[in-house]
Amino acid sequence: MANTPAPDRPRAPYRVALVAFPGIRAFDVSVITEVWGPDRTDRGAPAFDLHRVAPDTTPVPMRGGLTLLPDRPLTWLTDADLVVVPGLDDHLTPAPPPVLDALRHAHARGTPIAALCGGAFTLAQAGLLDGRRAITHWNLIDLFRAHHPHVTVVPDALFIEDHNIWTAAGTAAGIDLCLHLIRLAHGAEAAATIARSMVTAPFRTGTQAQFIEHPTPRTDRDADTLAAVREHALRHLHQPLTVADLAARAGMSPRTFARRFTAATG
Repeated sequence: MANTPAPDRPRAPYRVALVAFPGIRAFDVSVITEVWGPDRTDRGAPAFDLHRVAPDTTPVPMRGGLTLLPDRPLTWLTDADLVVVPGLDDHLTPAPPPVLDALRHAHARGTPIAALCGGAFTLAQAGLLDGRRAITHWNLIDLFRAHHPHVTVVPDALFIEDHNIWTAAGTAAGIDLCLHLIRLAHGAEAAATIARSMVTAPFRTGTQAQFIEHPTPRTDRDADTLAAVREHALRHLHQPLTVADLAARAGMSPRTFARRFTAATG
């Protein structure tokens, strides 16, 4: 009798640790929670197991009268597949020593660590960015350099990685980094599914400048067209995609498309 193949086992949920302590920024907490918190498995997204990790179970105060209730101790970082550190309201807020120790231990174990916006200050406090490249919000770069001179700051980027440590620029760039981490771990379709549910762009390259000093009217008119072309490309990564094909979809010549695509994305 022929052997019956064993049914595929469901994948274990991808475990994400949100590091919490007084002073973290509510917006970044919301971004992390919105990306990895909801159950979107009915739409084909992966299963996630997001937990709020802190030194103790004391509610963590945030601006605007909000509080965050931790549900795991710092020891849970040893179980996480990814550690995410929110930004800070006061960017010089010292993280509790147990948090810094736990981050160092997680990195030593090989766990990817990501910091949104001013969360780079926390990673720098832990010594994890010394001698490495990092980014933060453009308005914080001088402050960051002054307090952490051993870090190589990359001023013109949305997010970058160095030795399994990810840092991101301000606000919306944190969403870009979170979606990029989804794409790396689970593929472009998973990232696109989550981006659609958040009504945000599924992809912006990390090397894109944080802002355009003098946008031109032509850039503004082309923005929607180029965004639609990028989304089309992400949905058809399994097919050959040439500059000529993408240019035709945008209604441009290949040379014009290449020039305007570069201007829009960096």
